[in-house]
Amino acid sequence: MKVLLYFKCYLILGILLNITERLDAQGTNASLFHEQGGLIMIEMEDLPIIHEDWQLDANTPGFTGSGYLSWKGEQYLDSTGVGQLVYPIYIQNPGKYQFTWRMSVGKGADVTDHNDTWLKITADRFYGQKEGGHQVYPRPLCEKSPKNGVDCPNGNSRNGFFKVYGQDFNFVWQAATSDHDGHILYAEFDRPGTYQIILNARSSFCQIDRMVLFHTDSLQEVKATQLSNPPAPFHPIRTTNLSIKGNQFYINDTLTYHGQYYKNQKIEGLLFNARLVQGIFDDLNPTSRNGFAYPDTKIWDPNRNTKEFIAAMPSWYEHGMLAFTLNLQGGSPLGYGNKNWVNSTFTPTGELRPEYMQRLRKILDKADELGMIVILGYFYFGQDQHLENEASVINAVDQMTDWILKKGYRNILVEVNNECDIFYDHEILKAPNIHQLIHRIQTAGSSDHRLLVSTSFSGGKIPTANVVQLADYLLLHGNGVEDPTQLAKMVKQTKMVPGYTNKPILFNEDDHYDFEEEVNHFKSAISAYASWGYFDFRRDGEAFENGFQSVPVDWRINSKRKIDFFNMLKQVTGK
Repeated sequence: MKVLLYFKCYLILGILLNITERLDAQGTNASLFHEQGGLIMIEMEDLPIIHEDWQLDANTPGFTGSGYLSWKGEQYLDSTGVGQLVYPIYIQNPGKYQFTWRMSVGKGADVTDHNDTWLKITADRFYGQKEGGHQVYPRPLCEKSPKNGVDCPNGNSRNGFFKVYGQDFNFVWQAATSDHDGHILYAEFDRPGTYQIILNARSSFCQIDRMVLFHTDSLQEVKATQLSNPPAPFHPIRTTNLSIKGNQFYINDTLTYHGQYYKNQKIEGLLFNARLVQGIFDDLNPTSRNGFAYPDTKIWDPNRNTKEFIAAMPSWYEHGMLAFTLNLQGGSPLGYGNKNWVNSTFTPTGELRPEYMQRLRKILDKADELGMIVILGYFYFGQDQHLENEASVINAVDQMTDWILKKGYRNILVEVNNECDIFYDHEILKAPNIHQLIHRIQTAGSSDHRLLVSTSFSGGKIPTANVVQLADYLLLHGNGVEDPTQLAKMVKQTKMVPGYTNKPILFNEDDHYDFEEEVNHFKSAISAYASWGYFDFRRDGEAFENGFQSVPVDWRINSKRKIDFFNMLKQVTGK
Protein backbone atom coordinates (compact mmCIF):
# COMPACT_ATOMS: atom_id res chain seq x y z
CA MET A 1 0.00 0.00 0.00
CA LYS A 2 2.84 2.38 0.92
CA VAL A 3 4.61 1.61 -2.36
CA LEU A 4 1.44 2.24 -4.37
CA LEU A 5 0.84 5.52 -2.53
CA TYR A 6 4.46 6.55 -3.18
CA PHE A 7 4.00 5.82 -6.89
CA LYS A 8 0.83 7.89 -7.00
CA CYS A 9 2.63 10.81 -5.33
CA TYR A 10 5.45 10.53 -7.84
CA LEU A 11 2.95 10.53 -10.68
CA ILE A 12 1.39 13.69 -9.30
CA LEU A 13 4.84 15.30 -9.10
CA GLY A 14 5.55 14.32 -12.69
CA ILE A 15 2.23 15.76 -13.82
CA LEU A 16 2.95 19.03 -11.99
CA LEU A 17 6.36 19.25 -13.65
CA ASN A 18 4.74 18.67 -17.04
CA ILE A 19 2.15 21.35 -16.34
CA THR A 20 4.98 23.74 -15.50
CA GLU A 21 6.64 22.93 -18.83
CA ARG A 22 3.33 23.51 -20.58
CA LEU A 23 2.88 26.89 -18.95
CA ASP A 24 6.45 27.86 -19.78
CA ALA A 25 5.85 27.00 -23.41
CA GLN A 26 2.66 28.98 -23.46
CA GLY A 27 4.33 31.99 -21.95
CA THR A 28 7.39 32.04 -24.19
CA ASN A 29 6.23 30.72 -27.55
CA ALA A 30 2.86 31.74 -28.89
CA SER A 31 3.62 29.94 -32.17
CA LEU A 32 1.87 26.58 -31.89
CA PHE A 33 1.08 23.52 -33.98
CA HIS A 34 -2.68 23.20 -33.58
CA GLU A 35 -4.57 19.94 -33.23
CA GLN A 36 -7.68 19.79 -35.40
CA GLY A 37 -10.21 16.97 -35.34
CA GLY A 38 -7.97 14.84 -33.16
CA LEU A 39 -4.94 15.09 -35.44
CA ILE A 40 -1.59 16.90 -35.36
CA MET A 41 0.58 16.17 -38.38
CA ILE A 42 3.95 17.96 -38.29
CA GLU A 43 6.60 18.26 -40.98
CA MET A 44 9.83 18.13 -38.99
CA GLU A 45 11.39 21.07 -40.84
CA ASP A 46 8.48 23.38 -39.98
CA LEU A 47 9.94 24.18 -36.57
CA PRO A 48 11.09 27.84 -36.73
CA ILE A 49 14.40 27.31 -34.91
CA ILE A 50 16.35 24.09 -35.49
CA HIS A 51 19.60 23.07 -33.77
CA GLU A 52 22.50 23.43 -36.19
CA ASP A 53 23.45 19.72 -36.09
CA TRP A 54 19.97 18.70 -37.17
CA GLN A 55 20.51 19.07 -40.90
CA LEU A 56 17.71 19.44 -43.41
CA ASP A 57 18.47 16.85 -46.09
CA ALA A 58 16.83 15.61 -49.25
CA ASN A 59 19.16 12.78 -50.31
CA THR A 60 17.05 9.80 -49.24
CA PRO A 61 14.02 9.51 -51.54
CA GLY A 62 10.45 9.26 -50.35
CA PHE A 63 10.30 12.24 -47.99
CA THR A 64 7.40 14.69 -47.82
CA GLY A 65 7.56 18.48 -47.62
CA SER A 66 10.87 20.19 -48.35
CA GLY A 67 13.08 17.51 -46.77
CA TYR A 68 13.74 15.63 -43.55
CA LEU A 69 15.87 16.19 -40.45
CA SER A 70 19.00 14.11 -39.90
CA TRP A 71 21.21 14.35 -36.80
CA LYS A 72 24.80 14.99 -37.97
CA GLY A 73 26.43 15.53 -34.58
CA GLU A 74 27.95 13.08 -32.11
CA GLN A 75 25.97 10.14 -30.70
CA TYR A 76 24.44 10.52 -27.22
CA LEU A 77 23.40 6.98 -26.40
CA ASP A 78 23.52 7.43 -22.63
CA SER A 79 22.58 11.08 -22.12
CA THR A 80 19.84 13.53 -23.02
CA GLY A 81 19.87 17.30 -23.35
CA VAL A 82 21.80 17.72 -26.60
CA GLY A 83 20.31 18.84 -29.92
CA GLN A 84 16.99 19.69 -28.36
CA LEU A 85 14.03 20.41 -30.64
CA VAL A 86 10.84 21.64 -29.00
CA TYR A 87 7.60 21.47 -30.99
CA PRO A 88 4.90 23.43 -29.11
CA ILE A 89 1.43 22.00 -29.71
CA TYR A 90 -2.09 23.01 -28.79
CA ILE A 91 -4.57 20.27 -27.87
CA GLN A 92 -8.19 21.34 -28.03
CA ASN A 93 -9.71 17.85 -27.79
CA PRO A 94 -8.39 16.13 -24.63
CA GLY A 95 -8.01 12.38 -24.40
CA LYS A 96 -5.66 9.58 -25.39
CA TYR A 97 -3.38 10.12 -28.39
CA GLN A 98 -1.09 7.71 -30.18
CA PHE A 99 2.29 8.95 -31.43
CA THR A 100 4.29 7.79 -34.41
CA TRP A 101 6.74 9.25 -36.89
CA ARG A 102 8.00 8.58 -40.37
CA MET A 103 11.69 7.80 -40.12
CA SER A 104 14.52 5.89 -41.75
CA VAL A 105 18.02 4.66 -40.96
CA GLY A 106 20.43 6.95 -42.77
CA LYS A 107 23.76 5.12 -42.48
CA GLY A 108 25.27 1.65 -42.43
CA ALA A 109 23.97 -1.80 -43.32
CA ASP A 110 22.25 -2.70 -40.03
CA VAL A 111 18.80 -1.29 -39.26
CA THR A 112 19.50 -1.52 -35.53
CA ASP A 113 22.20 1.15 -35.80
CA HIS A 114 21.55 4.88 -36.38
CA ASN A 115 17.88 4.21 -35.80
CA ASP A 116 16.72 6.05 -32.68
CA THR A 117 16.12 9.44 -31.06
CA TRP A 118 15.19 10.59 -27.55
CA LEU A 119 11.53 11.62 -27.26
CA LYS A 120 9.43 13.23 -24.54
CA ILE A 121 5.87 14.55 -24.63
CA THR A 122 4.80 16.85 -21.78
CA ALA A 123 1.39 15.23 -21.48
CA ASP A 124 -0.37 14.37 -18.25
CA ARG A 125 0.72 10.80 -18.93
CA PHE A 126 3.31 9.65 -21.47
CA TYR A 127 3.97 5.91 -21.80
CA GLY A 128 4.49 2.91 -24.05
CA GLN A 129 1.85 0.19 -24.27
CA LYS A 130 1.59 -3.22 -25.91
CA GLU A 131 -1.57 -4.59 -27.43
CA GLY A 132 -2.22 -6.70 -24.34
CA GLY A 133 -2.16 -3.62 -22.12
CA HIS A 134 1.32 -3.85 -20.58
CA GLN A 135 2.75 -0.36 -20.02
CA VAL A 136 6.20 1.11 -19.60
CA TYR A 137 7.00 4.58 -18.33
CA PRO A 138 10.24 6.51 -18.85
CA ARG A 139 12.86 6.72 -16.16
CA PRO A 140 12.98 7.94 -13.41
CA LEU A 141 9.20 7.64 -13.06
CA CYS A 142 9.11 3.90 -13.70
CA GLU A 143 11.82 3.22 -11.13
CA LYS A 144 9.45 4.27 -8.32
CA SER A 145 6.53 2.22 -9.59
CA PRO A 146 5.18 -1.04 -8.15
CA LYS A 147 5.82 -4.12 -10.24
CA ASN A 148 2.17 -4.57 -11.17
CA GLY A 149 2.03 -3.64 -14.86
CA VAL A 150 3.88 -0.34 -14.88
CA ASP A 151 7.52 -1.05 -15.69
CA CYS A 152 10.62 0.53 -17.14
CA PRO A 153 11.39 -0.10 -20.80
CA ASN A 154 14.12 -2.49 -21.85
CA GLY A 155 17.23 -0.57 -22.74
CA ASN A 156 17.89 3.06 -22.10
CA SER A 157 15.55 5.75 -20.82
CA ARG A 158 16.23 8.82 -18.71
CA ASN A 159 14.98 12.24 -17.62
CA GLY A 160 11.45 11.56 -18.81
CA PHE A 161 12.65 10.60 -22.32
CA PHE A 162 12.05 7.35 -24.15
CA LYS A 163 14.52 5.94 -26.62
CA VAL A 164 12.27 5.72 -29.71
CA TYR A 165 13.40 3.54 -32.58
CA GLY A 166 12.50 2.23 -36.01
CA GLN A 167 14.12 -0.37 -38.24
CA ASP A 168 13.99 0.42 -41.95
CA PHE A 169 16.23 2.06 -44.55
CA ASN A 170 13.16 3.57 -46.22
CA PHE A 171 10.83 6.21 -44.84
CA VAL A 172 8.01 4.32 -43.12
CA TRP A 173 5.79 4.99 -40.12
CA GLN A 174 7.61 3.36 -37.20
CA ALA A 175 8.03 4.43 -33.59
CA ALA A 176 8.44 2.07 -30.66
CA THR A 177 10.16 1.98 -27.30
CA SER A 178 11.60 -0.85 -25.14
CA ASP A 179 14.32 -2.88 -26.85
CA HIS A 180 13.26 -6.25 -28.37
CA ASP A 181 9.79 -5.75 -26.88
CA GLY A 182 8.31 -2.88 -28.85
CA HIS A 183 5.67 -0.75 -27.13
CA ILE A 184 3.55 1.77 -29.00
CA LEU A 185 3.76 5.35 -27.69
CA TYR A 186 0.79 7.15 -26.15
CA ALA A 187 0.17 10.55 -24.55
CA GLU A 188 -2.90 11.43 -22.49
CA PHE A 189 -4.08 15.02 -22.14
CA ASP A 190 -6.62 15.76 -19.42
CA ARG A 191 -7.57 19.25 -20.57
CA PRO A 192 -7.18 21.59 -23.56
CA GLY A 193 -3.94 23.52 -23.54
CA THR A 194 -0.37 23.97 -24.67
CA TYR A 195 2.04 21.03 -24.51
CA GLN A 196 5.39 20.11 -26.05
CA ILE A 197 6.85 17.33 -28.19
CA ILE A 198 10.58 17.35 -27.34
CA LEU A 199 13.34 15.59 -29.26
CA ASN A 200 16.93 15.17 -28.12
CA ALA A 201 19.73 13.75 -30.25
CA ARG A 202 20.72 10.12 -29.71
CA SER A 203 21.91 8.20 -32.78
CA SER A 204 23.63 10.01 -35.61
CA PHE A 205 22.06 9.80 -39.07
CA CYS A 206 18.64 8.96 -37.70
CA GLN A 207 16.36 10.57 -40.30
CA ILE A 208 12.88 11.86 -39.42
CA ASP A 209 10.48 13.14 -42.08
CA ARG A 210 7.22 13.92 -40.21
CA MET A 211 5.42 12.95 -37.01
CA VAL A 212 1.83 12.59 -35.93
CA LEU A 213 -0.31 12.55 -32.80
CA PHE A 214 -3.85 11.27 -33.26
CA HIS A 215 -6.83 10.82 -30.91
CA THR A 216 -7.44 7.09 -30.54
CA ASP A 217 -11.21 7.59 -30.14
CA SER A 218 -11.48 9.66 -33.32
CA LEU A 219 -9.00 8.19 -35.79
CA GLN A 220 -7.40 4.92 -36.78
CA GLU A 221 -3.69 4.82 -37.54
CA VAL A 222 -4.18 4.02 -41.22
CA LYS A 223 -6.16 7.23 -41.69
CA ALA A 224 -4.05 9.39 -39.38
CA THR A 225 -0.85 8.52 -41.26
CA GLN A 226 -2.06 9.15 -44.78
CA LEU A 227 0.54 11.25 -46.58
CA SER A 228 -2.24 13.38 -48.04
CA ASN A 229 -3.04 14.71 -44.56
CA PRO A 230 -1.99 18.37 -44.42
CA PRO A 231 0.52 19.56 -41.81
CA ALA A 232 -0.95 21.05 -38.64
CA PRO A 233 -1.79 24.76 -38.89
CA PHE A 234 1.17 26.70 -37.55
CA HIS A 235 1.08 30.41 -36.95
CA PRO A 236 4.55 31.77 -36.23
CA ILE A 237 4.63 34.94 -34.18
CA ARG A 238 7.17 37.34 -35.64
CA THR A 239 8.64 40.21 -33.67
CA THR A 240 9.86 42.51 -36.47
CA ASN A 241 7.30 44.10 -38.79
CA LEU A 242 8.56 46.41 -41.53
CA SER A 243 6.25 48.92 -43.20
CA ILE A 244 6.55 51.90 -45.51
CA LYS A 245 4.68 55.18 -45.18
CA GLY A 246 5.48 57.71 -47.85
CA ASN A 247 9.27 57.79 -48.25
CA GLN A 248 10.04 56.45 -44.79
CA PHE A 249 10.63 53.03 -43.25
CA TYR A 250 8.95 51.93 -40.03
CA ILE A 251 9.74 48.96 -37.83
CA ASN A 252 6.87 47.88 -35.58
CA ASP A 253 5.05 51.14 -36.42
CA THR A 254 7.97 53.27 -35.22
CA LEU A 255 10.16 55.35 -37.52
CA THR A 256 13.62 53.88 -37.92
CA TYR A 257 16.21 55.92 -36.01
CA HIS A 258 13.32 57.82 -34.47
CA GLY A 259 14.18 61.46 -33.75
CA GLN A 260 17.74 61.16 -35.06
CA TYR A 261 19.51 63.93 -37.01
CA TYR A 262 23.12 64.06 -38.18
CA LYS A 263 24.61 67.50 -38.88
CA ASN A 264 21.11 68.91 -39.43
CA GLN A 265 20.23 66.09 -41.83
CA LYS A 266 17.19 64.00 -40.97
CA ILE A 267 18.06 60.35 -40.37
CA GLU A 268 14.80 58.98 -39.01
CA GLY A 269 12.94 56.91 -41.58
CA LEU A 270 16.09 55.75 -43.40
CA LEU A 271 17.46 52.22 -43.58
CA PHE A 272 21.24 51.96 -43.55
CA ASN A 273 22.52 48.63 -44.79
CA ALA A 274 25.40 46.56 -46.13
CA ARG A 275 25.74 44.16 -49.03
CA LEU A 276 26.23 40.77 -47.33
CA VAL A 277 24.95 38.57 -50.13
CA GLN A 278 27.06 35.49 -49.33
CA GLY A 279 25.37 34.53 -46.05
CA ILE A 280 24.08 31.20 -47.44
CA PHE A 281 26.76 30.73 -50.13
CA ASP A 282 27.87 27.32 -51.34
CA ASP A 283 29.56 26.08 -54.48
CA LEU A 284 27.87 23.00 -55.90
CA ASN A 285 30.59 22.55 -58.52
CA PRO A 286 33.13 20.07 -57.08
CA THR A 287 35.85 21.30 -59.45
CA SER A 288 35.79 24.86 -58.10
CA ARG A 289 34.51 24.34 -54.56
CA ASN A 290 37.93 23.95 -52.94
CA GLY A 291 38.89 27.38 -54.19
CA PHE A 292 36.81 28.83 -51.35
CA ALA A 293 38.54 26.92 -48.54
CA TYR A 294 39.08 28.66 -45.20
CA PRO A 295 42.69 29.56 -44.51
CA ASP A 296 42.74 27.72 -41.17
CA THR A 297 40.99 24.44 -42.05
CA LYS A 298 41.85 24.32 -45.77
CA ILE A 299 38.25 23.24 -46.56
CA TRP A 300 35.08 25.09 -47.51
CA ASP A 301 32.14 24.77 -45.09
CA PRO A 302 28.82 26.48 -45.95
CA ASN A 303 27.39 25.81 -42.48
CA ARG A 304 30.38 27.46 -40.81
CA ASN A 305 29.86 30.45 -43.11
CA THR A 306 26.23 30.87 -42.01
CA LYS A 307 27.05 30.22 -38.35
CA GLU A 308 29.70 32.93 -38.32
CA PHE A 309 27.37 35.29 -40.20
CA ILE A 310 24.73 34.88 -37.50
CA ALA A 311 27.29 35.30 -34.73
CA ALA A 312 28.29 38.68 -36.19
CA MET A 313 24.77 40.04 -36.65
CA PRO A 314 24.35 41.50 -33.13
CA SER A 315 27.52 43.59 -33.54
CA TRP A 316 26.27 45.05 -36.83
CA TYR A 317 22.96 45.93 -35.21
CA GLU A 318 24.66 47.52 -32.19
CA HIS A 319 26.49 49.90 -34.57
CA GLY A 320 23.21 51.09 -36.08
CA MET A 321 22.91 48.85 -39.13
CA LEU A 322 19.26 47.90 -39.44
CA ALA A 323 19.36 46.04 -42.77
CA PHE A 324 21.53 43.92 -45.04
CA THR A 325 21.22 42.50 -48.53
CA LEU A 326 21.25 38.71 -48.83
CA ASN A 327 20.90 36.97 -52.19
CA LEU A 328 19.56 33.49 -52.92
CA GLN A 329 22.15 33.19 -55.70
CA GLY A 330 24.83 35.19 -53.91
CA GLY A 331 27.07 37.57 -55.83
CA SER A 332 30.54 37.35 -57.26
CA PRO A 333 32.62 35.51 -54.63
CA LEU A 334 35.61 37.52 -55.86
CA GLY A 335 33.89 40.89 -55.54
CA TYR A 336 33.54 41.30 -59.29
CA GLY A 337 33.49 38.67 -62.05
CA ASN A 338 32.02 35.19 -62.41
CA LYS A 339 33.42 31.85 -63.47
CA ASN A 340 32.16 28.25 -63.28
CA TRP A 341 30.92 28.06 -59.68
CA VAL A 342 27.32 27.07 -59.00
CA ASN A 343 25.63 28.88 -56.12
CA SER A 344 21.85 28.82 -56.24
CA THR A 345 19.04 28.20 -53.78
CA PHE A 346 17.03 27.02 -56.80
CA THR A 347 17.28 23.76 -58.70
CA PRO A 348 17.31 23.99 -62.51
CA THR A 349 13.50 23.71 -62.50
CA GLY A 350 13.01 26.34 -59.80
CA GLU A 351 12.49 24.15 -56.74
CA LEU A 352 14.01 25.17 -53.40
CA ARG A 353 17.14 23.35 -52.22
CA PRO A 354 16.56 22.27 -48.57
CA GLU A 355 20.13 22.84 -47.40
CA TYR A 356 20.06 26.44 -48.64
CA MET A 357 16.64 27.02 -47.11
CA GLN A 358 17.77 25.77 -43.71
CA ARG A 359 20.68 28.22 -43.73
CA LEU A 360 18.40 31.01 -44.93
CA ARG A 361 15.83 30.40 -42.22
CA LYS A 362 18.48 30.63 -39.51
CA ILE A 363 19.52 34.07 -40.75
CA LEU A 364 15.96 35.32 -41.18
CA ASP A 365 15.01 34.10 -37.70
CA LYS A 366 18.00 35.85 -36.14
CA ALA A 367 17.21 39.05 -38.03
CA ASP A 368 13.62 38.89 -36.80
CA GLU A 369 14.84 38.38 -33.25
CA LEU A 370 17.21 41.36 -33.44
CA GLY A 371 14.83 43.73 -35.21
CA MET A 372 16.77 43.73 -38.49
CA ILE A 373 15.49 43.93 -42.06
CA VAL A 374 16.66 41.59 -44.84
CA ILE A 375 16.80 42.90 -48.40
CA LEU A 376 16.37 39.49 -49.98
CA GLY A 377 17.52 39.15 -53.57
CA TYR A 378 16.06 36.25 -55.54
CA PHE A 379 18.36 36.19 -58.59
CA TYR A 380 21.89 37.19 -59.57
CA PHE A 381 23.08 37.62 -63.17
CA GLY A 382 26.07 35.32 -62.57
CA GLN A 383 23.81 32.39 -61.65
CA ASP A 384 20.44 32.74 -63.41
CA GLN A 385 21.75 30.62 -66.30
CA HIS A 386 21.43 27.57 -64.06
CA LEU A 387 17.64 27.83 -64.30
CA GLU A 388 16.44 25.88 -67.32
CA ASN A 389 13.94 28.32 -68.79
CA GLU A 390 11.50 31.12 -68.02
CA ALA A 391 8.99 28.67 -66.54
CA SER A 392 11.68 27.65 -64.06
CA VAL A 393 12.27 31.30 -63.13
CA ILE A 394 8.56 31.80 -62.49
CA ASN A 395 8.39 28.60 -60.46
CA ALA A 396 11.35 29.79 -58.37
CA VAL A 397 9.60 33.13 -57.74
CA ASP A 398 6.38 31.42 -56.70
CA GLN A 399 8.07 28.81 -54.51
CA MET A 400 10.18 31.39 -52.69
CA THR A 401 7.39 33.91 -52.24
CA ASP A 402 5.01 31.27 -50.94
CA TRP A 403 7.65 30.05 -48.47
CA ILE A 404 8.23 33.56 -47.07
CA LEU A 405 4.52 34.19 -46.66
CA LYS A 406 3.83 30.82 -45.02
CA LYS A 407 6.70 31.32 -42.57
CA GLY A 408 5.17 34.64 -41.62
CA TYR A 409 8.24 36.82 -42.10
CA ARG A 410 7.45 40.53 -42.06
CA ASN A 411 11.01 41.85 -41.99
CA ILE A 412 11.81 41.37 -45.67
CA LEU A 413 12.26 43.70 -48.62
CA VAL A 414 12.36 41.66 -51.83
CA GLU A 415 14.92 42.62 -54.48
CA VAL A 416 13.79 40.49 -57.41
CA ASN A 417 17.23 40.53 -58.99
CA ASN A 418 20.53 42.28 -58.65
CA GLU A 419 21.08 44.82 -61.45
CA CYS A 420 18.33 43.81 -63.84
CA ASP A 421 19.79 45.86 -66.70
CA ILE A 422 22.82 43.63 -67.37
CA PHE A 423 23.76 40.07 -68.39
CA TYR A 424 20.58 38.10 -67.61
CA ASP A 425 19.87 34.99 -69.69
CA HIS A 426 16.09 34.97 -69.23
CA GLU A 427 14.02 37.75 -70.77
CA ILE A 428 11.68 38.02 -67.80
CA LEU A 429 14.64 38.98 -65.59
CA LYS A 430 15.67 41.87 -67.85
CA ALA A 431 14.75 45.50 -67.20
CA PRO A 432 11.95 45.86 -69.80
CA ASN A 433 10.05 42.88 -68.32
CA ILE A 434 11.04 42.79 -64.65
CA HIS A 435 7.89 44.64 -63.58
CA GLN A 436 5.97 41.43 -64.34
CA LEU A 437 7.76 39.60 -61.53
CA ILE A 438 7.47 42.60 -59.18
CA HIS A 439 3.72 42.55 -59.68
CA ARG A 440 3.57 38.77 -59.34
CA ILE A 441 5.25 38.86 -55.93
CA GLN A 442 3.24 41.86 -54.72
CA THR A 443 -0.06 40.15 -55.51
CA ALA A 444 0.86 36.77 -53.99
CA GLY A 445 0.07 37.86 -50.43
CA SER A 446 -3.13 38.80 -48.65
CA SER A 447 -4.62 42.16 -47.76
CA ASP A 448 -2.95 42.07 -44.33
CA HIS A 449 0.40 40.58 -45.41
CA ARG A 450 2.04 41.12 -48.76
CA LEU A 451 5.68 41.52 -49.60
CA LEU A 452 7.37 44.85 -50.40
CA VAL A 453 9.17 44.47 -53.72
CA SER A 454 11.66 46.22 -55.98
CA THR A 455 14.71 45.48 -58.13
CA SER A 456 18.07 47.17 -58.66
CA PHE A 457 19.99 48.61 -61.57
CA SER A 458 23.73 48.76 -62.24
CA GLY A 459 25.99 51.40 -60.75
CA GLY A 460 25.06 54.97 -61.68
CA LYS A 461 21.92 53.93 -63.60
CA ILE A 462 18.47 55.36 -62.93
CA PRO A 463 15.51 52.95 -62.63
CA THR A 464 13.22 52.74 -65.63
CA ALA A 465 9.63 53.94 -65.56
CA ASN A 466 8.08 50.46 -65.43
CA VAL A 467 9.92 49.83 -62.16
CA VAL A 468 9.53 53.33 -60.71
CA GLN A 469 5.77 53.20 -61.17
CA LEU A 470 5.24 49.78 -59.61
CA ALA A 471 7.96 49.11 -57.02
CA ASP A 472 7.28 49.73 -53.33
CA TYR A 473 10.72 51.30 -52.86
CA LEU A 474 13.57 52.12 -55.26
CA LEU A 475 17.09 50.70 -55.26
CA LEU A 476 20.15 52.54 -56.58
CA HIS A 477 23.80 51.48 -56.82
CA GLY A 478 26.76 53.82 -56.34
CA ASN A 479 29.56 51.55 -57.54
CA GLY A 480 31.24 53.03 -60.60
CA VAL A 481 30.24 56.54 -59.56
CA GLU A 482 33.44 58.38 -58.61
CA ASP A 483 32.02 61.80 -57.76
CA PRO A 484 30.27 61.60 -54.36
CA THR A 485 27.94 64.49 -55.16
CA GLN A 486 26.56 62.45 -58.05
CA LEU A 487 24.62 60.25 -55.59
CA ALA A 488 22.41 63.16 -54.54
CA LYS A 489 21.88 63.92 -58.23
CA MET A 490 20.87 60.29 -58.87
CA VAL A 491 18.18 60.59 -56.21
CA LYS A 492 16.88 63.77 -57.83
CA GLN A 493 16.88 62.17 -61.28
CA THR A 494 15.01 59.15 -59.96
CA LYS A 495 12.25 61.39 -58.65
CA MET A 496 11.88 62.87 -62.13
CA VAL A 497 11.16 59.52 -63.81
CA PRO A 498 7.56 59.46 -65.15
CA GLY A 499 5.21 57.78 -62.70
CA TYR A 500 7.30 58.43 -59.60
CA THR A 501 5.35 58.76 -56.38
CA ASN A 502 6.68 59.47 -52.91
CA LYS A 503 8.50 56.31 -51.79
CA PRO A 504 11.83 55.39 -50.15
CA ILE A 505 15.02 55.52 -52.21
CA LEU A 506 17.78 53.25 -51.00
CA PHE A 507 21.37 52.60 -52.11
CA ASN A 508 22.26 48.99 -51.32
CA GLU A 509 25.57 48.65 -53.18
CA ASP A 510 28.41 51.16 -53.13
CA ASP A 511 32.13 50.38 -52.87
CA HIS A 512 33.29 53.94 -52.14
CA TYR A 513 34.49 54.79 -48.67
CA ASP A 514 36.55 57.86 -47.60
CA PHE A 515 34.47 58.05 -44.44
CA GLU A 516 36.86 60.54 -42.87
CA GLU A 517 36.28 63.06 -45.68
CA GLU A 518 33.82 65.92 -45.38
CA VAL A 519 32.17 64.82 -48.62
CA ASN A 520 31.71 61.11 -49.36
CA HIS A 521 29.14 58.79 -50.88
CA PHE A 522 27.50 57.99 -47.55
CA LYS A 523 26.99 61.66 -46.68
CA SER A 524 25.85 62.54 -50.20
CA ALA A 525 23.06 59.97 -50.00
CA ILE A 526 21.99 61.34 -46.61
CA SER A 527 21.89 64.88 -48.01
CA ALA A 528 19.26 63.70 -50.51
CA TYR A 529 17.35 61.78 -47.78
CA ALA A 530 18.29 58.39 -49.24
CA SER A 531 19.50 55.34 -47.35
CA TRP A 532 23.01 54.08 -48.10
CA GLY A 533 24.54 50.60 -48.27
CA TYR A 534 28.17 49.53 -47.80
CA PHE A 535 29.73 47.11 -50.33
CA ASP A 536 33.19 45.75 -49.57
CA PHE A 537 35.25 42.92 -51.05
CA ARG A 538 38.75 41.61 -50.48
CA ARG A 539 41.25 43.18 -52.86
CA ASP A 540 44.19 41.25 -54.29
CA GLY A 541 46.82 40.65 -51.66
CA GLU A 542 44.62 41.62 -48.72
CA ALA A 543 44.30 39.44 -45.63
CA PHE A 544 41.34 37.18 -44.87
CA GLU A 545 39.57 39.69 -42.59
CA ASN A 546 39.03 42.17 -45.42
CA GLY A 547 35.75 42.46 -47.29
CA PHE A 548 32.19 41.23 -46.88
CA GLN A 549 31.73 39.55 -50.27
CA SER A 550 34.89 37.62 -51.14
CA VAL A 551 34.47 33.98 -50.13
CA PRO A 552 35.40 32.75 -47.61
CA VAL A 553 34.14 35.75 -45.65
CA ASP A 554 35.24 36.95 -42.24
CA TRP A 555 31.96 38.47 -41.02
CA ARG A 556 33.47 40.28 -38.05
CA ILE A 557 34.12 44.03 -37.85
CA ASN A 558 37.89 43.75 -37.89
CA SER A 559 39.43 45.36 -40.98
CA LYS A 560 40.15 49.08 -41.39
CA ARG A 561 37.39 49.64 -43.96
CA LYS A 562 34.83 47.76 -41.89
CA ILE A 563 35.82 49.59 -38.71
CA ASP A 564 35.69 52.97 -40.46
CA PHE A 565 32.24 52.26 -41.91
CA PHE A 566 30.72 51.02 -38.69
CA ASN A 567 32.23 53.87 -36.69
CA MET A 568 30.68 56.40 -39.05
CA LEU A 569 27.39 54.53 -39.02
CA LYS A 570 27.42 54.68 -35.24
CA GLN A 571 27.91 58.45 -35.36
CA VAL A 572 25.20 59.00 -37.96
CA THR A 573 22.62 56.88 -36.16
CA GLY A 574 23.50 58.01 -32.64
CA LYS A 575 24.19 54.49 -31.41
